[in-house]
Amino acid sequence: MHPTWPNSTILRLNPGAAPANKPMKRSAKRSADLHMSAKNKAIIFGCKIIFGVCFLNFVVFSLGAAYLGGDALKGGIRDGHYLLMSHGVYTEVTRQIFEYSTWHAQSISITHPLAFAAGAFVMYLQHRALPRP
Repeated sequence: MHPTWPNSTILRLNPGAAPANKPMKRSAKRSADLHMSAKNKAIIFGCKIIFGVCFLNFVVFSLGAAYLGGDALKGGIRDGHYLLMSHGVYTEVTRQIFEYSTWHAQSISITHPLAFAAGAFVMYLQHRALPRP
C-alpha cells in the first residue's frame, strides 16, 4: 500500500541534515566576512552608504512628487505657466518649484544606476570572498 499525505513517511536523502522543523545554523565556513580583507569591508561599507543615499533620494523624490502633484519631466512650460504632471493631471506651480522638480527628477536618472552598480559591486565582492570548496 502506497502512503498518502498526511500519513506519508518523509524520506531523508541526507541523514545528517537538520530536522525539517528546526532552522539550519549558518555555517561559519560559508561566511564571506571571515575571508574578506579590511579594504574590501571598507569598500562594501562605502557602497552601502551610496546605496542608502540613492534610496533616500528616490523616497524624497517620490514623496515630493506626490505632495506637489507630479514632476517637471512629465509636465512642462505652456504660455508662461509652469506645470507638473502626474497621472495625466497637470498642477500649476511657481518657477522655483518647477526648477526644483526638474533638478530632482534628473538626479534620479543618475542615482538609480549608481544604486544598482553599488549593490552589484557589493554582491560581487561578497561572492568573491566566499571560500572555494
